[in-house]
Amino acid sequence: MTKTEMLLYQLKRKTRRRKITQAAVAGEIGISPKTLNRHLMSGDITLNELVTACDMLGLESRLDKKGEQT
Repeated sequence: MTKTEMLLYQLKRKTRRRKITQAAVAGEIGISPKTLNRHLMSGDITLNELVTACDMLGLESRLDKKGEQT
């Protein structure tokens, strides 16, 4: 699993746990919910979008090899 895939996995988990909608995350990033969903499914997301989403959710961009936050 690549670092981007690990971050996307953690991003999805964190949004579910906090009950934050994809629309809210997409709005923070400045893209449509449909585009965010496409990014999450394909793993094709810009670094800026990924960092913005992680910042919104309080996720660190450093993950261990198992995909767990360090």
